[in-house]
Amino acid sequence: MRKIIISLILAMLAGCGNSTTQEALITYTNEDLIPLIEIEDEATSRFNSIGQSFTNDYDLAQRIEEEVIPLYEELVKGLNNVNVQNEEIEEAHQIFLEGSMLQLEGMTKIVEAIQSNDQQMAEEAHRLLEQGEVLVTQFSNELSELYETYDVEIQ
Repeated sequence: MRKIIISLILAMLAGCGNSTTQEALITYTNEDLIPLIEIEDEATSRFNSIGQSFTNDYDLAQRIEEEVIPLYEELVKGLNNVNVQNEEIEEAHQIFLEGSMLQLEGMTKIVEAIQSNDQQMAEEAHRLLEQGEVLVTQFSNELSELYETYDVEIQ
């Protein structure tokens, strides 16, 4: 869904100053965010792969339910467990959490829509996925701004 955040985050960080926010940002990224981004990347990769290779609607629903939803549940649980002490980082983190929750809800609704053959529910699922993606992109943009503001360099 978005390679921007993954290429941005999977790098190691090194700061050029000593502000508390800068240190919190580096810690948040390296200790909390990178493992969660890896889960999100795997979920996205599997979802995209399934979308290109399913044989029928039942297969699609089953594979999303078995291969993608558990990863999104793990991601949301992990995001909920992160304890951010910095207000600016917490605001951005909450956007990522909200976006991921919307994507999980969208995935769940896709499965329900397929199982019940409900086109209206499928449309709602797609709206949820789009809203989630918008929020995750917003998170990525806000995180980039924080890196710039607090002089954190991506290596």
